Amino acid sequence: MLVGTTQPAANILLYLQPAPYDITSDIKEDVVAEIEALTQRQPSHLSAKILEGSLAHFAPPAVGGFLSVYNGYGDFSNTDGLLTFPLRHLPASKLYLLVTPDIELVRAQGNTVAHAQLPDSARGGAVRYQFEKTKDSNGTDFWHVSQVDLPASGRITGRTLTLVTDPRNIAVIEGSFRAHPSGHMLLPRTIYVVGARQQMRLLLSALDLLRFHEPVEFAREVLGEKLRRAVLINE
Repeated sequence: MLVGTTQPAANILLYLQPAPYDITSDIKEDVVAEIEALTQRQPSHLSAKILEGSLAHFAPPAVGGFLSVYNGYGDFSNTDGLLTFPLRHLPASKLYLLVTPDIELVRAQGNTVAHAQLPDSARGGAVRYQFEKTKDSNGTDFWHVSQVDLPASGRITGRTLTLVTDPRNIAVIEGSFRAHPSGHMLLPRTIYVVGARQQMRLLLSALDLLRFHEPVEFAREVLGEKLRRAVLINE
């Protein structure tokens, strides 16, 4: 169900950011310690699989491959962490970001989905943030980011963009951030990927969601020898 209407060209643009330096720095220190521990083992007790298993969990988490759904659309973040959706709610100055490992689709009849909601099993771990654009006394636009309570009814409204992942994988910096001028809903770059807990299992279990969501599609345009542009074509 759509909440209001807006110009077809207006999109939501959200970037998942790589883990901050202090986190990756800690990871590097842990990797060094792990390698030093492994070098103390007998060569006959080491193998490629042991090395891979010992070090894989220290790799900085990738920003690509995170499933997100919004207002009937579904998309995965690309290798740059970008998620793009056609803007389908008003006012365009507010958006909720819900981070949860699971959502439930409530069907009206057959395969017709009435709305989505948080299952009881996910309410204890889910987290919701509010992004609201406001103006200061000088007329400058700012995004105010804050964690807010989950909806009491559990219903996920059309003003909500949902990241289907373990909330411990995502860190959102709260506060006020200057908004960049744009004809789109360009959210501040305050959403960080800090883990990949159960990510593969969650992706596999959530793929069924995509059967009930329209994929986000782009038209690729060549603007020059080294210049390309991707234009969202969902109406």
